[in-house]
Amino acid sequence: MSFLLRVFTVFVMCAPCVAFAQSSRLSGAFLHFGYGANEEVIRDDQIPALLDELQDLGNDAIIINQTRAGKTQACATSSTQFEWVKGFPSKLSTLLDAAHSRGISVFVGTTLSSGCWNFWQGTNSLSIEQDVYQSHALVAQQYASHPAFSGWYVSDEPGLLDADKHAHYQRVVAALKDVAPGKLVLVAPHFSEAESLSPATIASRALAFRSATGVDIQVWQDNLGATKLFHWSRAGYSSEQYYSALASALGASGLWADIEVFNYGKPLINRVGGVMTGGYRSASATRINQQLWSARAAAKRVSWLHQWHMSEVIGPSRGYVEAPLAQGLYRSIYGIGGAARLTSLNYSGYSFGTSPNASYPDSTGFELFDGQTGDPMNPTDRAWIGIPGAAGVVKMTVDLGVAKKTDWIGLHMLTYPSWGIRSSTSADVYCGQSLGSLNKVATISSPFSAAALLTSTGEEYLLGNTSPISAVCRFIELRVVTNGSWLFVSELELASD
Repeated sequence: MSFLLRVFTVFVMCAPCVAFAQSSRLSGAFLHFGYGANEEVIRDDQIPALLDELQDLGNDAIIINQTRAGKTQACATSSTQFEWVKGFPSKLSTLLDAAHSRGISVFVGTTLSSGCWNFWQGTNSLSIEQDVYQSHALVAQQYASHPAFSGWYVSDEPGLLDADKHAHYQRVVAALKDVAPGKLVLVAPHFSEAESLSPATIASRALAFRSATGVDIQVWQDNLGATKLFHWSRAGYSSEQYYSALASALGASGLWADIEVFNYGKPLINRVGGVMTGGYRSASATRINQQLWSARAAAKRVSWLHQWHMSEVIGPSRGYVEAPLAQGLYRSIYGIGGAARLTSLNYSGYSFGTSPNASYPDSTGFELFDGQTGDPMNPTDRAWIGIPGAAGVVKMTVDLGVAKKTDWIGLHMLTYPSWGIRSSTSADVYCGQSLGSLNKVATISSPFSAAALLTSTGEEYLLGNTSPISAVCRFIELRVVTNGSWLFVSELELASD
């Protein structure tokens, strides 16, 4: 692609990134309370602070992913093989009251068929229907009249809405509407393995599924491992194309988008020594911004999983140390609570201490701030800037023009070991009023080691600080440790609280 064409393409593709910012942000969140009677992920005393946080970020709906689950990983032969997640159903009283006082609607998760891959068949399907009448009917009897109780979420995911699942969902939906008339029913299909199916085909399946089952709202997961963002160069349909087709078929009110606010990784959860590498950690706020724009055709955009990847209340205590960074950077995109980005779109006031390789250039001179993250499945995606790391450290220096309060710094990077590419796991942050007065104000590091990244096939990671730096800087310099590997970066995110 020629230089002029790339510049033109960047401006065209980034125009929507700015336009949607005040109208299409996250307004709902899935909440995960556990997988069974012995697991309580969110305690009652944490609920008020968590809902305060969600409300502050502009959320007015929560979806409980399940309140009951299989006692084992086997398919059920009767409803007695399901159990309440720890604290339920009584936990609903605390949750519904807290949600109502904050203007938040609640959709109550039903029963998860733990480990039963063919949950829609045979005795398991009948047991799920039976469980609605024996367990969820009691929930409806006690809580359906509560002003925050807005409906149900069917916990088993219907995938790509294959026709052989229609009968199961029709029975379950009919049972839920029988025990709680007038309440909405939600399900969460996903684009995983949709690569060979056109948007028109997916839309046709969605319409047929609604007609056959009576489901009111389909909350489609964006599955960035299977689909792609609109500007990524690899073949295939984008999430934007799928959401547009679905909205045309279902109407916007029948479609919500489930925005995955975590990193892509293969494997997604890659633990080395008990610590995850970059996959399934907090995503770049810039990438989330792109996902939200791509899902603008949906009536609502909800997150999976805020409590891990964007919550200061829950995330760090569960090992998701990047959650405060993700939230701070997300706030800065939308100006929530006075947060702000330190650079404008397509900002060019920066330099590299080591020049990018000619095959992976910063060809516009503003790719670090163009609002486009690189495709984690494709090192040749034009958004990646490739820098040789043989010297051990790569310097990136930004001139903000004037001194600005600096709280959050995030660098979006790629790991692709077969190409000799690894995310940095450590960087020193220098700040000053001039290049001659730079002082180290922070060291940012990942919770995993550089060696652990060699066990991943490929993943993305946002390296940054886990608490506000609170420095005033005109010049910011990152001295990024490469461990001798190639450094592939696509976005640098700088923000103030």
